[in-house]
Amino acid sequence: MGNLLAIALANVEGMIDGLVAPTPSRLEAVADALRRASKLLQGGEPG
Repeated sequence: MGNLLAIALANVEGMIDGLVAPTPSRLEAVADALRRASKLLQGGEPG
């Protein structure tokens, strides 16, 4: 789960700092990482 959160955080920080553009695909990747982490916290498979 740590990797999923690190991915999401790195992307968001990059967007805040202006290093990466907040494209729809990048935002979807962040949302996906957070969904998968949420499933792990709830005891499910990250799938």
